[in-house]
Amino acid sequence: MYVSTGAVKATGIQARYSRTCARSSAGVACWGVGDEGRLGIGNTLDKNTPQMVTIDSVAQIAMGW
Repeated sequence: MYVSTGAVKATGIQARYSRTCARSSAGVACWGVGDEGRLGIGNTLDKNTPQMVTIDSVAQIAMGW
C-alpha cells in the first residue's frame, strides 16, 4: 500500500466489489469506487490511490456489500 508518506506494510486488507481498504501502522486507507461515501473519506468521489480514513483505532478490517 502506498500513502503520501511512502510505502508501508499492510497488516490487514479487504476487497469487495470495486473498493479496497487496508490497515497498517499508519492507519486505514481505502480506494476504489466511492459512491454513497463507501470509502469512508468524507465524500463520494472515486479514488485510484489509497486515501487515509479518519478513525481513532482499528482492530481489523472487514467489508460488507
